Order: sequence, then structure tokens, then C-alpha cells
Amino acid sequence: VLCFLLQLKVHKSGGPDNIPNAFLKRYAEWVSKYLTLISKASLSQSSVPPDWRCAKVVPIFKAGNKSSPTNYRPISLTSTSCKIMEHIVSKSLYDHLENNNLLYKNQYGFRRKLSTITQLSECIHDFCKSIDVGGQTDAIFLDMSKVFDRVPHKHLIKKLQLIGVSTELVNWISAYFKERRQFVEIKSTASSVLPVSSGVPQGSVLGPLLFLIYISDIA
Repeated sequence: VLCFLLQLKVHKSGGPDNIPNAFLKRYAEWVSKYLTLISKASLSQSSVPPDWRCAKVVPIFKAGNKSSPTNYRPISLTSTSCKIMEHIVSKSLYDHLENNNLLYKNQYGFRRKLSTITQLSECIHDFCKSIDVGGQTDAIFLDMSKVFDRVPHKHLIKKLQLIGVSTELVNWISAYFKERRQFVEIKSTASSVLPVSSGVPQGSVLGPLLFLIYISDIA
């Protein structure tokens, strides 16, 4: 916990609890003692504080018509304290996936020491090999819209159980999704708080890894 606190980037925005990263980093040694106790209790009791389950959504403009909501990417800003807990859970979960070869070998996105550039290089290499021997090369491209927002929580939890994730981690992740809430903030103006019934939070630590697990069957 102390290592994560010391590595915090002070210029990054905090979550809805309004605790700035600069404060957490400056008083890291003092904060880490209490945050370690909270994190251990959270994992052992499968309990996630309400503030950790609330996200401030900031729309980031992509391209096109600025008046169209579909042209914005929603980034969820969550509690930094929760992100530290997510790092701990994510490491345990990722180690389980790697040690048991549960991720498709050609999945390069959101994985350690891998990148989509490396994947593109391998694709070009495979295409050239096929062409050299006179083989046929076909490609299918899928563009999945709003995929992070459409992951059903119940199906994801079931998937975690099926791939042998420990009961402790599964229960914590289940609590992490329970009664999630979010609100949108634009230029210091906030919307009302609404419940979140599906999806993994974009901008969170755990979200991308959980998404990979959910779509792994496609590969």
C-alpha cells in the first residue's frame, strides 16, 4: 500500500470523495497504516465502502459533433483509496490468469509487457508467411460499441467462478459491483446520482482486466 501511495501522480484528478492525490502521497507513511487495515478488512469481509462504489464520470470528447453525447468517452473517476485496493486485487487476479494460461495467447491489449504494436507486427509476419507459400489470408474486423458499459455483472461473476478464481476474490469483486452509483460532472456542474446495473468502470484499475476475462471466449 505504501509503495502505491508513493507512486501516485499528484496532477491526476481524484474521485468523488475529493481526497487529493497530493495529500495521500505527502502523508503516505501515516495513511498507509490505516489504508492497509481497511484493505485487509475489505477483502476478508467481502465488503466495499460505499464511497469506493461511486464514480464521478467525466465525458472526454473524441471527434465529430460536440453536441452529440455519443461522441464522448465516459471516464470514471473513482476513489484513489479504492484504486489502491484494485491494484492489489488485480495483481492476484492477473497472476492466476497467467499461471493457468487462461488468457488467449494473441490477446495483447491491457496485458503486462505486451502492446498492440507488437500484435500488429506479428499479424504482418503471419500474413507475409501465408502469402509466401501461396496461402489464402482472410481477416475479420469487429468494432464492438460501448463494450465496457455492457458487461453483465452476474455473468462476469459466474465466469470468474468457472475459471477457478478464489472465493475470496470473487466475493470481493461481487461486492465491488453491488449497488454501484455514478454521476456526471461537466465544468463543476454535477448531475444527480444514479445506480449502475452493468458494465465495468472505464478509467478504473480493475475494469480492463475484468473485461478481458469476460470476452476471452470470443478468442
